Parts: sequence; C-alpha cells; structure tokens
Amino acid sequence: MENANQSTTITGNTIEYFVDGVAVYSNAGYAPGQNRVVVHNNKFQQLVEGTYARGIIVGNFGEVRTSHSAAISNNSFELVDRANDEGQFGIVLLDFDGAVATGNTFEGSATVGILVDSSQFSQEVYDTVIVGNTFSQTNSFNDADVYLGEGTRDSIVGSQNARTEDYGTGNRKL
Repeated sequence: MENANQSTTITGNTIEYFVDGVAVYSNAGYAPGQNRVVVHNNKFQQLVEGTYARGIIVGNFGEVRTSHSAAISNNSFELVDRANDEGQFGIVLLDFDGAVATGNTFEGSATVGILVDSSQFSQEVYDTVIVGNTFSQTNSFNDADVYLGEGTRDSIVGSQNARTEDYGTGNRKL
C-alpha cells in the first residue's frame, strides 16, 4: 500500500516473497495524513537467499512524515539470511510512532528479526511496543533479535528472551 488513507487488515494468509511481503508506506508530499494497518496471523516465507528482503515494512520515505498505525501480531516468519550486507528482516518499522509487534514467531536466519528506527526524518520514533514474540532464528547483525536505532525514543521491549541492541534514548527492556 503506497500513500494510502485507509484502515486495512491482512489476516490468515501465506505470503511468499522475494523482496517485501507486506509493504505499507508513504513516499510523496501529497500522501494522506494517516493510514492504519493490522497484520495478523499470517505465515511469511522468504523464498530466496541473496536478496534484500523484509517480511513486513511500514514507514515513511517521502517529503512528509505521515501518521501510520501498525499492529503486527501472531505472524510466523521463515527467514533466509545470507553472507552479504544487503539484509534480511522480519519486521521493519521506520519513521512513525506507536507501533505494536506482539505474538510473532521468527525462525531461520535473519539480519535482525525486528528493526525500528528513524531514517528519513530528524524526528525520533516514539512509543513502539515489542512484547510476547518468539525468536529462534540466528542473526547476522550483532546477533540482535530486536534492533532499536539511534532514532528511537521511549519504546518498550518485553523480556521474550530477545537479544536487543538499543541505540535510542529512553527505551526500556523489561
């Protein structure tokens, strides 16, 4: 979904992908002010090794930072990482506040299971909640299951036995 202004639920699917399984983003100055997505109870299967890939990406990439709302729950990710620097991610959340990722299962091999950061705007990403997930994949980037970049603030990562890299401000690991 590109530059959408809607409420969408994606549930009960098997999503086989090469680059992005589900992509929800704004990338233009004319993008509507807000968008809501729920991704629940899906199976994500990365099909090939050697390509940059994200099971789910939600974010802002354009001139204006729009308001996205994302609830990502009870999905399973079968990831296939490789030795180059491109990256294989389960969930990527960029440049929006208040996402929730809970009850997801990550298997296989990834760069990072869940990545949260601000990459396009100087405004930090606030109030992301990552709780109750299961991480059994191996990771090639600092062995992190959850990566909170410098552009994150006041996010919460539950215990969930996640290896967390936190470069943000005021984030809390329970």
